[in-house]
Amino acid sequence: MLFSIDTATHTAGLALFDERQNVCVAAHEWEIGQQHSVQIFGAMEQFFQQSGHSLDDISAICVVAGPGSFNGARVGVTVAKTLAFMRRIPLLGITALDAIIPWFESEKSEDVSVLSVMDAGRNELYYIYTSMQDTGSVSGASIQFAPYYQRFGPMGRSSIRAAAPEILAADAKNHHAVHVYGEISEPQKNLLRVALAEQGVHAEFCAAINRAAGAAAIAARMLTGEYSDETFTLEPVYVRPANITVSAKHPLPKLI
Repeated sequence: MLFSIDTATHTAGLALFDERQNVCVAAHEWEIGQQHSVQIFGAMEQFFQQSGHSLDDISAICVVAGPGSFNGARVGVTVAKTLAFMRRIPLLGITALDAIIPWFESEKSEDVSVLSVMDAGRNELYYIYTSMQDTGSVSGASIQFAPYYQRFGPMGRSSIRAAAPEILAADAKNHHAVHVYGEISEPQKNLLRVALAEQGVHAEFCAAINRAAGAAAIAARMLTGEYSDETFTLEPVYVRPANITVSAKHPLPKLI
């Protein structure tokens, strides 16, 4: 059984995924706000009690490693790494942008592209843009407009921040429709809708899915290739890097 943790944003989630049956057996999602470290352990205990399982049933663990808030992403990754280390089980980090897309649905036409978006603040978006093939695999994310890029695992998944929605329209002009996944504001949806329409592309905004469950489905596929992240090197992905500068009044001491 694969256990999935998601505390990357103000919405948290937990899931259990049976790799042998390729099915999510339990999932829970709730508004955690800024109480990630306060609520996560109690939520996990209640989740296992209600699902009828325990940590003894877990053979692998995955975590939504970001993009996300500093506190949220850090808490989720730390808990997942601790459990993986203590129980000596495989660990996988999945991006939130991948986790909100039902990659393994085969209903999408090859003429439909898929856009996964997250609010990056400052009128910017994180996004993954790709094509949905009948095999349900990722044909490759477009990274040429990526001021921020981080790769997770051998499947080449990435998280990308774009400065303007027009970039998406320019990249989507080879398709007649784009299926958009992700929780963004109505003004941001309107910007995307207009920008894509100017390129003759129709934007269809799809219902969000449980990120923990989506991450578990991806992780289960990755485990079949006997891949896992290193417990000590997996790091959270933050929406923005820390803006830390050295004080002019109190410079760092010189090392002798």
